[in-house]
Amino acid sequence: MSNDFLLPANIKFKTFSLGFRNDPFNTYKTLLSDAPIFYVKGLHGKEWVVAKYEYVSSALKDRSLVKPDVVNEIAGREKNNKNEKKYLYLKSMMSNWLFFMEADRHEKIRKIMAAWFTPSKVSEINKILLKSIEDNLSTLKAEHSFDVLGDLSTKVTLTTISHLLDCARMDNRETEKYALELFKIVNPPVPVNEYDSLEQAARYFAISLRDDLEREHSKQGFVQYLLKKKSCADITEDEIIGALSLVMCVGLDTTKHLIGNSLQALYSDVKQLQAIRHDTSLLNQSILECGRYNAPVSMLPRVAIEDTYIGDAKIAAGERVYFLVSAACRDGERFSEPDSLNIHRSKRSTLIFGAGHHFCLGAHLSLVIAEQVIKRLITSPDLAIHFKDLSWVSSPGIRGLERVQASWVS
Repeated sequence: MSNDFLLPANIKFKTFSLGFRNDPFNTYKTLLSDAPIFYVKGLHGKEWVVAKYEYVSSALKDRSLVKPDVVNEIAGREKNNKNEKKYLYLKSMMSNWLFFMEADRHEKIRKIMAAWFTPSKVSEINKILLKSIEDNLSTLKAEHSFDVLGDLSTKVTLTTISHLLDCARMDNRETEKYALELFKIVNPPVPVNEYDSLEQAARYFAISLRDDLEREHSKQGFVQYLLKKKSCADITEDEIIGALSLVMCVGLDTTKHLIGNSLQALYSDVKQLQAIRHDTSLLNQSILECGRYNAPVSMLPRVAIEDTYIGDAKIAAGERVYFLVSAACRDGERFSEPDSLNIHRSKRSTLIFGAGHHFCLGAHLSLVIAEQVIKRLITSPDLAIHFKDLSWVSSPGIRGLERVQASWVS
């Protein structure tokens, strides 16, 4: 690779192509070997792409690399439409999502959320999680077949999250619809024609959650905890609504694809699937390995706010960097036999949940939901799961299946 890190002409890196969508791993192998960090001329000028595990895991902890200013990008869309109030709800919602916060404000809100959002709190919701799985499967028995992702995983995840947050009234089809819609904002580039529907989704959450805050809540619940923080001027009402909507929207989509990708990986290796059926205590480490093998969050964008280095490459202030998490998780310098699924792998990674100050607060919750859903599906003698004619979502930042078909065995 040349000293200026420009992508070599012989390497094709087309993230929106059908070939890359169906199988990006040969491209990742080439990048890891010949271009672990490179730049291209993109929409934002000089844009960097990083594949090497060491670079990705280290740079994600670099405070000089921050999330893109999505609120400013939304304002740019308004300016193009000559209407500076066109996306008021969307701008307000995104300015209050921890996902896009940086510096002191990020640290303050994250500390408040993390103090309550603990593994012990998540464990308290286990009965509701298990009941939701059984209730949904019972309903689905009226159908010959169903989609594991849309008909089961998203519904179970929404029920679990809404009860965990003490927002059970939000457990409905409208919330599911708008949560999946609003999630698109975290996965750039957002098509121009999507902004109106994103504004509609943000408006739904702003109005619905503000109304929900006026209702009675459990004294031990997340909402009441946040309201107490509000009374001490530690957090605003807009930030509370941002916190609640963030967990619902981001948790729904990423957990769905963690489940789908894990099932696809396990069903491609019958020996390892059988090992888990024999000993379901292997599931937690197996899901982490499946996430490494086929990461649901495949790319994370950042912007340099000052000059910094990744390896020997100098990233100038204002330049964008795209971290290829999926490629990093297949790096042979980090993992032995990286292109093989190994549920007994000793060196594991949580890179699919990010790293540094933006590490996913809901990682444990996502793993718990995925573990229980997958356990129920793979140990059910009356269920068959099919992986024929796979269709992957069209997204550079998310790798997941459109559907996972299951059918009842009589």
